Amino acid sequence: MRRDGGGTRMSAPLRAMIVDDEPIARRGIQQLLARDAEVELVGEAGSGVEAVAEIRRLRPEILILDVQMPDLDGFGVLRELGSDPLPAVIFVTAFDQHAVRAFEVHALDYVLKPFDDARFESAVRRAKREAYRAREGDLVDRLASLLGRGAGGERRPYADRIVLRSGARVSFVDADEILFVRASGNYVEVRTRKHLHVLRETLAEMAVKLDPATFVRIHRSTIINAKAVQHAESVYRGEYVVTMQDGTKFPSSRSYREQLEKALRIG
Repeated sequence: MRRDGGGTRMSAPLRAMIVDDEPIARRGIQQLLARDAEVELVGEAGSGVEAVAEIRRLRPEILILDVQMPDLDGFGVLRELGSDPLPAVIFVTAFDQHAVRAFEVHALDYVLKPFDDARFESAVRRAKREAYRAREGDLVDRLASLLGRGAGGERRPYADRIVLRSGARVSFVDADEILFVRASGNYVEVRTRKHLHVLRETLAEMAVKLDPATFVRIHRSTIINAKAVQHAESVYRGEYVVTMQDGTKFPSSRSYREQLEKALRIG
């Protein structure tokens, strides 16, 4: 991402959209956004139903979303979008009882009406940081896609190298170097033969990058490299304790017994 001499971001403005059933509220937000050169207002919607269609059409990167709307509220808008990629969401509302639910649906911030300029600008700053990270993530995904192609341009099912992104840092590791992947709260730990990488993503997101012929899920929180197993000990009715080459031990659960036994050629 380019910056000028003063450190200001010089990429295309971030696309923003306002959803609020009150025209006066929309105008106030318009005026605040107009002060920010890094943000471009690309659309508005005065109802939740209209918002769903416009979000899908315009693909905003920042969404300022009212909670209380007559036809479909802000939570309903996000529910209707389903698995669609979501922008950085700032909820605005006059009722603070929605705060907990807002963060449960992964809203980036929650602004109570009436809000002052400083509070709104603080929320937008957070949203911009998240949106820029998402843009950088798109670039990483494109690099990962290229790494997953053979010399002749044919698509391979699983890449020999894996892209690991943690904040602004991007690492490229050989898949064979990964010993295991373990869920840890809202993060995953990826242990290679030399390093530990902590990433803000889910175990499921990591699993789709890894060849299941080699990387086996043995527990709801653990994926191991079957080639890096030192030994496995049967402990109770189909459960195992697996010891990796670095000495780390993992219990396996019965629900993953078949995959583990097949990968380790047990029995």
